[in-house]
Amino acid sequence: VYPTLLTSLASHSNYTLFADEHGVLHIIDINEPAVLTQAEYEEISYATSQTQFLLYTRNNRKVGEPLIINDNDSVEKTSWNPTHPTRIITHGWRGDTEDESACALIRDAYLSIGDYNVILIDWSKAAGYLWYWKVARSVPLVAKRVTQLIDFLQSQAGLDPSKTKVIGHSLGGHVVGLAARNANGEIAEAVALDPAKPLFDSKGPGERVDRSDAARVQVIHTSILGLEEPIGSADFYPNGGKSQPGCGTIALTCAHARSYKYYAESILNPVGFRAGKVFMGGPSLDPKCLLLAVYSSLLAFIATNLNYTNDINDSGTLNDINESEFILNLIFNTIYKDAQKTTFHLYTRHNPKIGRQLFIDDLNSIKKSFWNPDHPTRLIIHGWKGDCESTICTDIRDAYLNVGDYNIILIDWRAAANHLYSKSARGTPIVSHYIALLIDFLENNASLDPDRTAIIGYSLGGHIASLSARFATGKIREVVALDPAGPCFEYKEPGKRADKTDAILVQVIHTCIKYIGIKAAIGTSDFYVNGGEEQPGCGRIRWIGNLMAITCAHMRALDYYIESILNPRGFRAGKVFMGGPSLDPNARGVYVLKTADRSPFALG
Repeated sequence: VYPTLLTSLASHSNYTLFADEHGVLHIIDINEPAVLTQAEYEEISYATSQTQFLLYTRNNRKVGEPLIINDNDSVEKTSWNPTHPTRIITHGWRGDTEDESACALIRDAYLSIGDYNVILIDWSKAAGYLWYWKVARSVPLVAKRVTQLIDFLQSQAGLDPSKTKVIGHSLGGHVVGLAARNANGEIAEAVALDPAKPLFDSKGPGERVDRSDAARVQVIHTSILGLEEPIGSADFYPNGGKSQPGCGTIALTCAHARSYKYYAESILNPVGFRAGKVFMGGPSLDPKCLLLAVYSSLLAFIATNLNYTNDINDSGTLNDINESEFILNLIFNTIYKDAQKTTFHLYTRHNPKIGRQLFIDDLNSIKKSFWNPDHPTRLIIHGWKGDCESTICTDIRDAYLNVGDYNIILIDWRAAANHLYSKSARGTPIVSHYIALLIDFLENNASLDPDRTAIIGYSLGGHIASLSARFATGKIREVVALDPAGPCFEYKEPGKRADKTDAILVQVIHTCIKYIGIKAAIGTSDFYVNGGEEQPGCGRIRWIGNLMAITCAHMRALDYYIESILNPRGFRAGKVFMGGPSLDPNARGVYVLKTADRSPFALG
């Protein structure tokens, strides 16, 4: 879309394209001032103070009744009904609440299906600036006003937060997220419709919409104008989330607007937008979405036709969700190329911190390195969104070089790992084949001994490690899969995920099987540390929203393995040991062992 313009903008980092609520595409300056002048602050503050709140019910579908913060009379004069659920809806840049607007479309959908208190937030005074950065700076101030309204209605008018939902498009997606986050009561649901990317892509929770803002946060991604990262408790990427069918020459503005059009239709047809066994949008968020999308473990894709709704063949797994021609083309046109961007970095005791890059079929790259065929080899692989510079790789490297002479190869597949989770998961066999080419090259040309080689991988990298061994010509001695990822792999057969047949010894260390790691025993030895569901010191995992505990438990597989390299007999399960510089050949079967709640973890 607009290739010449986009190419030109790519060389000017201070400018980008963005669409306003009326579908007009602008070149915007995103070089916002670090500090506002007093005049700028006063201007923005005044504009946000003019935010209006208009109540609509089935008694007044088209003419809004104004609500005023801390004014009980304004509530009493309206059709407000505390027994009805409440929906608070707002617009984005240069938007309003007039007929044909995103707000009006969603309002009408709700009032056509039931009794609701529908409150439209009109912050057009602040949203109307041509300078995008000014409007972005207004977002937290508008959100504060919305929070004040919510708290006022809860304390004075019987608003029930558990029956309240806030919905916003574009910049409005951030407004409603922040408003819900700071409200006194926990808001049931927040829906961010293609939340704006410019000036928010580098912000964190508390500064933009986030899964922690409400009990449930659904994000619908439809264009490159919106944030790409999964930031909700359920993130949906219709048609891949970057472009939408039927948008033609107005692709960017049309795709950005599709988010609220899909959402409005989902209210009228709650089971229309299906992704596997869950549904996008609807009057209330499908609670099963939380099983698929919190912690960004699994991203749901939906396919739509020009009428916006279309069922997908449902077999209950994301592998099959992605069988559409669109998704397959997207995966294999990009993952295959990205797999070829995988890089290999050799570390030894001669160069413990600065790697020497190895290239497949390039003998000179080996000769120029410190490769030593007399030393055992360890290949280490990161997971989703990772790289070889992360501590996941470097801490394992450092532990090995602390105990002996090794050829340590860190594998950096960041190009293929930096996609939507489901896309990266589908690419793991392709990346594995590429790694197997390196292994075969080193065996044939640099005397790598498969019987003295181990491949270690974390999360998605656990499957890559095992499949790389499987695809290599020589039989690799050891594979260690550190809490290998469960989503998209739980029901796959050998050859498509880590398996006991991939190497002579395949050890799997399970630490977070409740939501992240694979549950099944798939190795020659499977260690379910502390039962495999939770880890001491990480906190309880009562539901999938306990993100800190889940992240900690998932990472503990790495912590335990690193410690086992330094203390090979520390993690005992009966008569066998978990981990170590070389795996215990007597470990065959399923084991459970306990650890301490802090380092050192091994109990001996």
